Amino acid sequence: FPLYGGNEIHVEDNQVHTELRDAAASIPRNYQIITSRGCPFSCTYCLHGKIRELYPGQKYLRRRSVENVIAELEQRSSQGFFTPFLPFYDEVFARDKKWIEEFARQYGRRIALPFTGYAHESLSTFEMLRSLQEAGMTSAALSFQSGSERICRDIYKRRNNYDRLVELAQRIHETKLFEIMVFEGLTNSPFETEEDCRATLEFLLRLPTPFYLQICKLAIFPGTKIEKMPRPENALDEGSFRFWNMLYLLTQSQHLSRDTIRSLVDDSHLRANPGL
Repeated sequence: FPLYGGNEIHVEDNQVHTELRDAAASIPRNYQIITSRGCPFSCTYCLHGKIRELYPGQKYLRRRSVENVIAELEQRSSQGFFTPFLPFYDEVFARDKKWIEEFARQYGRRIALPFTGYAHESLSTFEMLRSLQEAGMTSAALSFQSGSERICRDIYKRRNNYDRLVELAQRIHETKLFEIMVFEGLTNSPFETEEDCRATLEFLLRLPTPFYLQICKLAIFPGTKIEKMPRPENALDEGSFRFWNMLYLLTQSQHLSRDTIRSLVDDSHLRANPGL
């Protein structure tokens, strides 16, 4: 990483190396890689919000050079690893227009394997994603955390622009840039109310179908900012979250009308039996 030793130092298994070892025998089938350290955001539930406090005044978000990333992939390829696709696990991969343009040129010419990565509506443009798609990107994941502006703003301290996210998703859908989009959200938060869950459902109903939705239960880790927030006394129970999570997952389908899904919100039998 450039801030510490330029492109000459590699850290692997908590050891510093000036040359990568021959690890062909232990490389997993899907080679995993990151091009940056840190995150542009500082959400209350995330480790980045805590780790950032340990390095006040320092450059928290760092990125390797394009040449360094491509050279790593070329080296692994020469060592005999095979992978059907490459997942880039940067917190937000599709950011920094200049870096992305150079990466797309070099990757498409020298690597040309299918790959995936994360995008964000405030940092990723359609043009950036199109450049990545031409280089081999098969899908981009967009995280929205919650469709409730209150939850994102007041609880998670996460900046979301829902209109821009929907606009980006619609343009990708209309141009068939990717076969399917991936959206990721958090659920089962003790801070959510029925109104917050309904807002999340309404947000998902705005997205063009079909898409793949991955929802994860919020985990509150010790020492995070969200852990110190007082919990509401009338938090939703597990059954309520099962009901809402089921509705969220229904929004992926292009075979159910938006109005049909909305009508299920008031179905008392389904609410009592969300597993049906």
